Amino acid sequence: MKRILILTLIITILFSIFGIFSKTVFGDVEITGVEINPNDLDKAAEFKIFFKPHAIIGANGTIGIQFPIECTLPDSIPVNYINISHYTYSQSPINVQVIKSQNLVVLTIPSGIVANEPTVITFYLAAKIITPQLPSTYTLSMWTSSELTPVYYPFVIGSSSGNKVSSLQATVFPLDAGANTEYSLLFNVTQEGALIASNNDYLDVYFPKGTTFPIKIDPLKVLLRYNQCERIEIDKQRVRVYLPSSLGFIAPGAQCNILFLKDFGIKNPLLPGYYSVQVATSKDIGIAVSNPFQIVGTQISSATLSVDPLNQLSPAKYTIKFKTSQTKKLTANSDQIFVE
Repeated sequence: MKRILILTLIITILFSIFGIFSKTVFGDVEITGVEINPNDLDKAAEFKIFFKPHAIIGANGTIGIQFPIECTLPDSIPVNYINISHYTYSQSPINVQVIKSQNLVVLTIPSGIVANEPTVITFYLAAKIITPQLPSTYTLSMWTSSELTPVYYPFVIGSSSGNKVSSLQATVFPLDAGANTEYSLLFNVTQEGALIASNNDYLDVYFPKGTTFPIKIDPLKVLLRYNQCERIEIDKQRVRVYLPSSLGFIAPGAQCNILFLKDFGIKNPLLPGYYSVQVATSKDIGIAVSNPFQIVGTQISSATLSVDPLNQLSPAKYTIKFKTSQTKKLTANSDQIFVE
C-alpha cells in the first residue's frame, strides 16, 4: 500500500512538472500604445489607450487605469465621455469611478470584454483630463480584474521653444523607490550656448515629481564637469546649478556633465514607474528631456530555501534567508514576514 502511495505521488509530481495535466496560464494585460491629442502642456486632452487583454474580462469585471501623477483628473467623468471599442453601451452602460488621490480611473464593464481582442479606450476631450505642466516622458499603467499585475507604458508629451541642450542622458543609481540616489547627467550645449561663471550663468535640472531634496543644501556634493559647485538653488522640482568659479566657462558646443552625489541627499519617488529629467540653461532655454528610467518598487532579494531532512513525510526544518530592500527595515514586535 505504501509503495502504491509513493508511486502515485511520483506520477502526480511528474505530470505537474511536464504539464501533462491541462492548465491555463494568463499573462499580463498588454498596452500597445497611448495617444494624446493635443500633445500640449497643461491643457485638457483626449487620451487613447490601445491594449489587448490576454484573459477574458468577465461580466462586471474592472479595468484600472492609473494616469501619471503629473496629470490632473476631474472629480468625476460622465460615462458618455468615455468610449471602449467593440462595446455596446446601450445594452450595458459602464460604471466610471475616479479616485483622485491615486490619479486612478476604474471602469466596471457589465458585459465584459473577450480575451486577445485589440481594444481602444478613449477619454474624450470633454472628460477634462489635464496634461502635465512640463515636457517629459510620463508613464500610464493599467490592469484588469483578470490580470491584476499592473503594466506600464511610457509616453512623451509636450515641447518647449528655444535652443535645447542635446544628447541628454540620465544615469540613476540605485533605482529603488524612496532610496537616496546618485544622478549623473551628460549632454552637449549648443554652439550658441556657451556659459560663463562670471556672468552668473546656470543650468536648471527638473527632477521627477515625487523626488525629495535635502533640507540642508551642500553645493560641494554636486560636481559640474568634475568641479565642486559653490551655489545651488532648489525651487520645488527645479535645481539650479550655477557655474563654479573654478570651472570658469563651458565652451560653445561642449559636452557637459553634472553629478549629484548620493551624499547630496536626493531621494527617488515612492511610486514605481518610468521617469525622466529635464535640463535647460541660462542660454539654451528650451527644455530637453532625458532618456526614461524605471524606478522599481521595494522587494526582498536573494531569497533562498533549505530543507533538512529531505525525506518525504518526515518532520523537517525549513530555513529561509533573504535581504530587505535599501529603503525598508523590519521592526521587532511590529512588522510581519509572510511565507506562502
